[in-house]
Amino acid sequence: MRTRLCLVLLLSLASVCFAQVTSVPIIDEASLHSPLDNEGSVTLQRSIEGTSAEVTYSQNWIVRNISSKPILAVHQVLVVHHAEGGSGVHQANSDMFFGEVRLEPGATLDFSSSPITDRHQTTQSDLQSQIVSCEVTEQWVQFEDGTTFGSPSSGRQALSSRRADLLALEGLNQAYVDGGQEGFLRQLQQPSPASIYIGALQSIQQRDGTQKAVQLVQKYLTMAKSRKTLL
Repeated sequence: MRTRLCLVLLLSLASVCFAQVTSVPIIDEASLHSPLDNEGSVTLQRSIEGTSAEVTYSQNWIVRNISSKPILAVHQVLVVHHAEGGSGVHQANSDMFFGEVRLEPGATLDFSSSPITDRHQTTQSDLQSQIVSCEVTEQWVQFEDGTTFGSPSSGRQALSSRRADLLALEGLNQAYVDGGQEGFLRQLQQPSPASIYIGALQSIQQRDGTQKAVQLVQKYLTMAKSRKTLL
């Protein structure tokens, strides 16, 4: 009985290999001539049980405008490589097209994130690896004067999202023109690709009332009209 109990205990201990916390700096590999400086680190907590790996990581990520011009939009891709061979790809976006705030020279954006968990299968050889890294691999920037820097494909994606946001905002405004506050509310509850803006407007409507949300939509559209050449 004692031998069997010891065997079960040993097997149980063998199935849980280790749990480890690692912090690694963010490496900026996007471009030597980038208008952005990326600073910070990613903290990873690794738990291995048998051939299953669970990695939870959070980002302390600050982006600084090191150019001489105000920036309207930033799109970046951060790749986190796990020690077991897995990786996580994260897009960080900030589009200030519809607002009055710009990323002035020397100013910063906070792209830090709450913990994210990734689960995947691993092998014995992966378990022996201790290589953990994270780097910014791609970026696109649009300056207030309309010039851009970085990946053309990322730029097309960012501008496509912006145009979708504009269509959603125009739809909300038209719903208000046609149906007043009730029409606006109905449209606000519809699924939309402009999830960030719609979610923010829904919160404002619940907190400050429908008219406040309507005024914000109209303010966004006025700013978009003044920057229509940047679409």
